[in-house]
Amino acid sequence: MKIVEFDNNQFIIKLIASNYSMSYSLKYEISNLNYTITMLNGLKGKRDSIVYNKVLSNDQTMKKLIEIDLFDLKYKYDNELVEDGNRLTIVIIKNKKAKTIIVNNTFQKDINQLVLLFNTITPSKYQIKY
Repeated sequence: MKIVEFDNNQFIIKLIASNYSMSYSLKYEISNLNYTITMLNGLKGKRDSIVYNKVLSNDQTMKKLIEIDLFDLKYKYDNELVEDGNRLTIVIIKNKKAKTIIVNNTFQKDINQLVLLFNTITPSKYQIKY
């Protein structure tokens, strides 16, 4: 097992929202105070593209995002009865720890809090549907 060391001040949250029937995913990434939304194109010959980029202020939303603790959640929440639909992959790097959480076609209240916080700083066109 490879041990990865992170800078103690490093704070990253990535949320990838996928709906395979649409042939693309949106990656929402906050790295310290930079917020980027990237369209990950799933079609052959198409490129990924940044659709939104903003430097965030250290406001209440950022403080809540930094304080959110998802490290006790399971690795995967999955509704196996649904083969297609909404899928979320969340990666959090904070305080020298990293955590990945996968949510497929099911509701998880702690992840919902994260999505609601992201949506407060996300343009309506790119809101996360959860």
